[in-house]
Amino acid sequence: MNFDESAKDVEQWLLATCNAARTLSPTECAAYKALHIRKGWEVTIGFKTREGIVHLLLDSDFPYSPPRVAYRSGDCYLKWPHVEENGVLCLPKNSVSWTDPIEKVRVALADACVLVDGTLHLDPSTTELSREFISYWNRAVDTSVRKIQSLLEPTRSAGEIAVWWGKDEIVAAENGEQLTHWLRNSGSTAEVQFTQGIFIRLDAPWVPPYPESLQLVVDKLRAVDPDVPGKLETHAIDNERCVVVMAASVETGTGLTGIIIEGGILRKLNGFRPKHIPRNFKIPHWYQNATVNHSIVNRADAAWIHGRDKNEELAETLTKKVTILGCGALGSHVAVRLAQAGVGSLMLCDPETLAAANVGRHVLGMRSVGRSKSLDLANEIRRRFPHLTVEGHHTAWQHASDEVREKIWASDLIICAIGDWSSEGLLNEEHRVRGVPPIIYCWMEEHATAAHAVGIVNQSSCIACLLNETGNTAAPETIWNDGAEEVSEPACGAYFQPFGPVDIAYAEGIAAELAVDILTGRVAENVHRVHATSTHRLKKLGGDWSEAHKEFRGHFEGGLQFQRPIENSSECPLCNPVHD
Repeated sequence: MNFDESAKDVEQWLLATCNAARTLSPTECAAYKALHIRKGWEVTIGFKTREGIVHLLLDSDFPYSPPRVAYRSGDCYLKWPHVEENGVLCLPKNSVSWTDPIEKVRVALADACVLVDGTLHLDPSTTELSREFISYWNRAVDTSVRKIQSLLEPTRSAGEIAVWWGKDEIVAAENGEQLTHWLRNSGSTAEVQFTQGIFIRLDAPWVPPYPESLQLVVDKLRAVDPDVPGKLETHAIDNERCVVVMAASVETGTGLTGIIIEGGILRKLNGFRPKHIPRNFKIPHWYQNATVNHSIVNRADAAWIHGRDKNEELAETLTKKVTILGCGALGSHVAVRLAQAGVGSLMLCDPETLAAANVGRHVLGMRSVGRSKSLDLANEIRRRFPHLTVEGHHTAWQHASDEVREKIWASDLIICAIGDWSSEGLLNEEHRVRGVPPIIYCWMEEHATAAHAVGIVNQSSCIACLLNETGNTAAPETIWNDGAEEVSEPACGAYFQPFGPVDIAYAEGIAAELAVDILTGRVAENVHRVHATSTHRLKKLGGDWSEAHKEFRGHFEGGLQFQRPIENSSECPLCNPVHD
């Protein structure tokens, strides 16, 4: 059913049902420019207490999209909840099938009646204007006003904050140290200068109409904290501007709103030099002449970025430091995943530079070709997550300085994604001596048909228990007729694993998941996790399942993830050394 057929059916139904239905002109439809309205009607509806006019609106996606309804009997924008500009009502999700356009319209009009009837006599402070206060505050803000990027913990105590004034945005932080860290990681190289602002906790959210004058703003803030006006006067007059970030809590969480106060400084007064004008003259002038703007506050604190306040493990992961050895295709993606998961500190080590052939399956792109994988990856993660601490070292771990090596072993977790036994063997040997921290070894079999993540948490076994004397998996998941583990380029020693970015996603996933499990204490024993591809893909590539793998797979044909035990191998020379 197309739009023209649906709109015709709706029009016929309206004319038969509503005596006063009128088709809207193209100009009237165009007034709802953001909604892309193609057809509309003016309809008179009998609400509980009076008759009212609404516009029934259909966009070009109807009947697949829901009809919209706009209330036209008076201006109710920022006076009633669930009303957008031009009186468009925010109605509940319409679940009627697209095959019945008339029923979709009937339900939309009925929902509009329920919304309007239920709103006419409500106290704004007890309605969604209060419960959804962020939406209504943001709608009232002038779009030309700079937004405030907040690094503040919303549940913090009221007090002073550090404020950086950028050209396009303002950043509010707990203190100068946090602010400098965030700006440096974001790429700013200029000297960080900041002023003092104010953070205040409101007893209840502000609802429309919002205070416009400085005196009204200060009066409302004084009702919450009598000390705020004095602090505000000091910061605004001394710095010629000030930011107030306000927090309010409702049943769905805590939200932030902001006020920016600028100017209004008395610079000349007969009988006084400019810098010696008494404050008791400056304050009245400031109240009368300062500019007050409401501002949107965008939360950029860790709790919001990593789970919108719902990540119960974040308080723990933010305190953790993880070292990743090997920043190739696998290690680079694991690093980004852990940053996204909220691991507070990452250290990256890799001695190689990025080649163009790496770009197709690496986090970094062409602009990093010829540059250090570890250093550029650290820069990339810092820019994407400026609240985290990330450092890179262009070196193999075993050739690093003593200082860096000690930092590696002081981590809460080491992830080894090197894929080279000469480095991994040395790492395992030193780990057997030190005993801490836990280490995850991750690698893939041919064509990334099987991915392994091995967590060594204690000394009951080690990675060598799973490998043969050459450092390859002793009991692989796959077997190959040609035995070729790598493919060669037309160059000396130029071997590589032939797999794509989709194939590596599973390896990245199980390694990152195991890392979080170990960091949060969900895994406290040595563990071996495996993800194996589908049987169809494996056979297509010329491989087959090993007998050991078939014990887990059975008759299942799709991708499979499972966990194997790690047993202490009697043949492991590190766990069970042979003494003469």
